[in-house]
Amino acid sequence: MKAHGQDLSYVLIELVDKKGNIISHNDRKIQISHKGTGKIIGSGNASPTDMASFGSLQPMLFKGRAMVIVRSGYEPGEMKLTVSAGGVQPATIALKTK
Repeated sequence: MKAHGQDLSYVLIELVDKKGNIISHNDRKIQISHKGTGKIIGSGNASPTDMASFGSLQPMLFKGRAMVIVRSGYEPGEMKLTVSAGGVQPATIALKTK
């Protein structure tokens, strides 16, 4: 992402088993957090019946999936995005801003 505060990245979140298969029958609540440059501006899951806020950092999975949208900051650097849920190991990715 460019460090001008306008770039967006859409990060797909999937709950997968040890073989990488999506666990589509598990709609558990997840926790999204970040450290570093940039900002989380939204999350969602595409469920037609979920009326939770798109600004929530605790969305439910829908058919094993959700999405988070992040915006670049104004300084070059790195954002570490972490997703966690009960019963599974947290996952972290790094998004770089130049």
